[in-house]
Amino acid sequence: MIEEIQNKIHLDKLKKENNDFIIIIFYADSSEKSKKAFDILKMVKKENPKAPICGVNASKVKDIHPIYGINMVPAVLVLKNGKTSNIIYGVHDKHYYETLLYDTHISKSTEKKEGGSIELLFIPHLLVPGVEQ
Repeated sequence: MIEEIQNKIHLDKLKKENNDFIIIIFYADSSEKSKKAFDILKMVKKENPKAPICGVNASKVKDIHPIYGINMVPAVLVLKNGKTSNIIYGVHDKHYYETLLYDTHISKSTEKKEGGSIELLFIPHLLVPGVEQ
């Protein structure tokens, strides 16, 4: 089960507990692509129960994504030694996410893949994604 981060205080606690390495999926209720990415990471977590994988619902938790400059979902943040190591946008397959656990070289997610597309949902700072204002 992916632990849901509730606020910055909760995140700080998790960072202390997993100082060497943590993966955080940012998603929103209004984005089907981010729900899909979240479900894939749930499978990875189920097969790797000790893996430090957490989630942030950016529709509800507003004080974390701005810290890391994340303004789109889905986004996967990789922290190593308490610092940002990588931010991956879009939906990827299970193997791609598993390689994050083993520190394998990954091509940048901004590369265009033949026959595929990446749908990103913009999250303006302090606005609820998917809700017109």
